[in-house]
Amino acid sequence: AREWRELPGIGAYTAAAVCSIAFGEPAAAVDGNVRRVLRRMHGILTEPGGAREQGEIQRIADAWIPKARPGDHNQALMELGATLCLPREPRCPACPLRSHCRAFALGAPERFSARPKSPPPVAIRLAAGVALRSGQIVLVPDVWIVKGHLIVPIAQVPADGDAAESLRKAWPRLTGREARKLLASGTLSHSVLNRRYMIELFVVSELARKKKSEPTDVTLVSPSRLDEIARGAVCDKIVLRALSGSGERGATHA
Repeated sequence: AREWRELPGIGAYTAAAVCSIAFGEPAAAVDGNVRRVLRRMHGILTEPGGAREQGEIQRIADAWIPKARPGDHNQALMELGATLCLPREPRCPACPLRSHCRAFALGAPERFSARPKSPPPVAIRLAAGVALRSGQIVLVPDVWIVKGHLIVPIAQVPADGDAAESLRKAWPRLTGREARKLLASGTLSHSVLNRRYMIELFVVSELARKKKSEPTDVTLVSPSRLDEIARGAVCDKIVLRALSGSGERGATHA
């Protein structure tokens, strides 16, 4: 599981779930359901969502995980939280662990919530450009949506700024070339946790680079091989919108 976590987009939960269920590794998978079960079982009132609470829950989960059938154990705890140990009105009389549960003994399971306070939403305005070099899509490291993945070049746009101009200015730094022409290709909304992205899309024509080599962090990928690289779903949506010509087309920005 530790090695799986080195892969882009793979967190502790996914790594533990895959390795325990598929390979029988005794790795404790802690999702929201498991966290709620363990908080109630042990009567944990630590503020949910913080580093202290996460460390405490993970230590308990690691102590619980058996060497035999760890995948079944993880899935059983997930199922218990999803069907019986519910956030509201938990079905304690039907729970096979109720005789060991601190929250049940206190008669107040709802007090031991595993749901942290939701941070207020943050609106982020971005401009994304799809460009082709010799028939291949220009991709760069994703620093906005899913770090560690690849995505088309993206620039942040000030609240009162011009999206095309923001992307044009950032294009040389991101790709090593100048943007010759930007054609508006619609907009796309995307949410990650409390972040609300409004992405304005462009098809970008570049000026050829004659002297210096391309930046080493630029990756060129054929549209037919896009599914072979680590990228988020929003990258596919952007590319599909731009290359299919769908969405409302705006004026060309020369």
